[in-house]
Amino acid sequence: MLKPPFYVISDTHFGHKNIIKYCGRPREHESIMITRWQNVVPWDATLLHLGDLFFGGDKGFSDFYTKVTPRLTGTQYLLLVNHAKTNRDYKFLGLEVIAPFSVK
Repeated sequence: MLKPPFYVISDTHFGHKNIIKYCGRPREHESIMITRWQNVVPWDATLLHLGDLFFGGDKGFSDFYTKVTPRLTGTQYLLLVNHAKTNRDYKFLGLEVIAPFSVK
């Protein structure tokens, strides 16, 4: 299922305006994350996102789809944890959803 090269990321919070204040992120944190993502993750890589991908309900979903999704590289898997909503169509965003798991 998950093939190398393999990357893991979490808590990107795309579209979360208050994350700047809460976490001390720079105002342009989304552009920085996308640029770094593109520079590190090749198109043929596998990426596991550990949650808190984007914020903002239906508008956040729409904004993520139109503004962010086309710019992210790699085959992406999303682990549904924390604030992730199971009723969203993450496949529409190009993400394969996987159930939470543990590794011993």
